[in-house]
Amino acid sequence: MNAKPIFHSGKIITREKIDTVTKVFHPCIIIGEDKYGRMWVAHNHYLNKRPMFELCDSFLYGKELLWDTRAVQFSPDEIVERAIAEVLLGKKYNTLNYNCQTFVNLGVRNENKSEAVDKISDGAMLAGGITALLGLAFKNKAMINIGLGIAGVGGAAKGISRIR
Repeated sequence: MNAKPIFHSGKIITREKIDTVTKVFHPCIIIGEDKYGRMWVAHNHYLNKRPMFELCDSFLYGKELLWDTRAVQFSPDEIVERAIAEVLLGKKYNTLNYNCQTFVNLGVRNENKSEAVDKISDGAMLAGGITALLGLAFKNKAMINIGLGIAGVGGAAKGISRIR
């Protein structure tokens, strides 16, 4: 690849995810620019099965480039180094604990976290809690159990998503 550093190396960009109902974004880390002036990024996507380097235009897939403002704890150079190390590690994509958000969060702040998983898990815990409370209000044991089950699945998914 032979990418040379550019002003935005180590920054995070994102695009809308394609065909999802969660309305979360697909982030990546800018690696640098090659000798032809093409920008390269590193990202993790389920279709690729593992993190990879890709031309920014291909990554964007016709969507608008958006700057991601998440907090970072490393310098841009360290973020690029961390992203390259993750790609070279070749860990297999996992929806719960190694997806695109997890890849970026590990690179920028060493945090095994996915905003998409959190959003869905939090929704399940809330829906399950409300269902269980309604079951209590109506003295319906089945509804209580269903609600607790839904909340438990949401909590378990969130916990599993933090495992590295």
